[in-house]
Amino acid sequence: MKIRQRLTRMTLLVVAVTTVSMAAWSLTTHRKSLEEAVLLRGETIVAALAGDGRYAVQLFDREALDNISVTAIGAPDVVATAFLDAGGDLFLMRTREGMASPPLPDPLRNELRSDHPLVRRTHRGWLFAAPMMASHAPSAEELLLGTGGGEQQVGTALLWLTDDGLRAALQRDTEGLVGITGAAILLGLLVAHLLSRGLVRPMGRLTEGARRLSEGDLDHRVPEVGDAEVATLARTVNRMAAEIQSHQAERERRAKELGRANDFLESVFDSSPTGIAACDTGGNMTAFSAAAEVLTGLPKRQVLGRSVAELPDPLATLLGRAVAGEAGSDRLEEGEGEEATVVELHAVPIRGERQAAGGLLLLVDRSERNRLERQLLQAQKMESIGTLAGGIAHDFNNLLTSILGNVSFLRTFDELPTDVEETLGQIELSGMRAAELTGQLLAFARGGKYRQEPIDLHRLVRTTVEMVRGALGHAIDIHLDLDAPTACVTGDAGQLQQVLTNLLVNARDAMDDGGWIRVGTRVGEGETVELICQDSGTGIPAAVRERIFEPFYTTKAVGKGTGLGLAMVYGIVHNHGGSVRVDGADGEGARFTITLPLCDDGPTVEASAQAAEAVVVGGGRRVLLVDDEAVVREVGRRILTRIGFEVVTAEEGEAAVATFHREEGRFDLLLVDLTMPGLGGREVVSVLRESGATVPILLVSGHSEEGEVERSIACGANGFLAKPYTVAELSAEVTRVLAPAGRSTTA
Repeated sequence: MKIRQRLTRMTLLVVAVTTVSMAAWSLTTHRKSLEEAVLLRGETIVAALAGDGRYAVQLFDREALDNISVTAIGAPDVVATAFLDAGGDLFLMRTREGMASPPLPDPLRNELRSDHPLVRRTHRGWLFAAPMMASHAPSAEELLLGTGGGEQQVGTALLWLTDDGLRAALQRDTEGLVGITGAAILLGLLVAHLLSRGLVRPMGRLTEGARRLSEGDLDHRVPEVGDAEVATLARTVNRMAAEIQSHQAERERRAKELGRANDFLESVFDSSPTGIAACDTGGNMTAFSAAAEVLTGLPKRQVLGRSVAELPDPLATLLGRAVAGEAGSDRLEEGEGEEATVVELHAVPIRGERQAAGGLLLLVDRSERNRLERQLLQAQKMESIGTLAGGIAHDFNNLLTSILGNVSFLRTFDELPTDVEETLGQIELSGMRAAELTGQLLAFARGGKYRQEPIDLHRLVRTTVEMVRGALGHAIDIHLDLDAPTACVTGDAGQLQQVLTNLLVNARDAMDDGGWIRVGTRVGEGETVELICQDSGTGIPAAVRERIFEPFYTTKAVGKGTGLGLAMVYGIVHNHGGSVRVDGADGEGARFTITLPLCDDGPTVEASAQAAEAVVVGGGRRVLLVDDEAVVREVGRRILTRIGFEVVTAEEGEAAVATFHREEGRFDLLLVDLTMPGLGGREVVSVLRESGATVPILLVSGHSEEGEVERSIACGANGFLAKPYTVAELSAEVTRVLAPAGRSTTA
């Protein structure tokens, strides 16, 4: 191909140089002749203007000069004519129609000669100037001096010629020469083509094929024509191109498969929640997944390619041991409590065919699992403590029922001695204090929620804050931010009020020098509302936060706290289907967030409290009293007998059912303990209702599992009475249960 190109270029160069040289010489010669013709014409016309107009200028005959100018303007390429007087001032100018008047030249007097006109080059042509000479008779003074006579300049004739005609002629000549040059070049190409048809063309094709093959154009094929040697060489080149093309296609196919596999592996690599890091045998980092970035806080772009030794410990140590062929494990821990992060590190060698090929490090986030384990352990511990507290409270309530019941029974008698009355008062005060502590234990054990009614949480907050505002002191400011649009919950208003009261009192105790307490509500997740109590006190250390809801755990001085306040809060809230959490580090104040489920119905207006005075309600009616505790049966029998009932007792559920069926129709009321060995209170109610009995049944208990009271009432019980109880409380509840029956006593 290079031979053909060289031949063609040489031919074209010779033709082009010859043609262009001849054309340039011809154009130069022709232009010169055309310019000479134009200059000659201009000099002739301006000389005629000067000769014809000299007398008209002397006579100031403008009309004659105008006629002369019109004649001159009719000549080709003439743009304008003008006549100047002897002083060089314009006397007359005439321009071709449609042309603007050209500017007058500078004074020409010193440059004009009478024997030859003056020529100047302008922007688009030439300016010709010729003096206008005329003879004159000498004056007397000139005759005396021997001077004067002859000719003198009376004015100047000006002529402007354009070079448009010259340009047009040159353009026509140039176009003709270009055509001739093109024809010459085509002729040269034809000659080169004819010369290359023999040897040059086949060799050129072969050379072009080899070049395109070397540039990667494997689809090109060399025509297998020409002499045998050239055709054989062309076939060899084509066969080589086909083989290279086949190998390249296979390589591209494998490269695409490898690329897809690498992309998939990289996606899997970065999608893994387990962090993955790897290095080669030289200790240079070759892989670092997205999870590894998150777990270590090290940017991937700053890790890849770096030496393992530049990484922080224990990553560097583990990977270094893995490269050496030794597996190892460690862990990263940061923070404490619920905010703690724990990352387990496991390093192993990457095994090649015969030796270690690098090191692999796996980073596993165990933070959430550790948090769940701590929460599970805490929940199990709280559940165990709650079960224990519930059992203790149940036994205590049985004892307190005996104590307070007997005190209440004794007070029904008139004219007791003063010292006896005082002693009973002290016993009752101590018993009520013990009952209060037991109630707190029951609340923690999730056994003290007996009322289920819609409650306006905002109204409860305002009522509670007004009630305890005085006890908090003037140094503490209380702010209410009740922002939740809906704050209706289902539960026991008294217990929820006690929850908020305990939180407010605890907040006050944490601020010896005063501060602020903010109580607010806001929308929770799902169908819940959050009650928030936040203070500016001393805060709660992390170690204390983990045990803050345990019964009898307190940081207050001896005699200033029982350790049951927050335990009761925990039990009541969880018993209402909610949750409670505490935030706030040491010195940053504390914030308790209580989450409660919303109810569908609106809050009800609380009924006025009923009188709790003891009244005689029995009127001889028969009541079956069932309790597994002998002291409780005895105090119950005394009280019921005192208020007018005929009492039959039973010590267990099976005996109660048997007694009822044996004397069916003779009992007006049943008082049944909820928790008994064997057949419990709820089972007694179910058995009697299934047998068709409609007698009113009042359940009594000192403790119950969550929801068991509601299930018992749903099975057919008519009411519930909590232990310990007094004569007044028992009388009021029995009156309420028996009131709808309206039955008379049968002796």
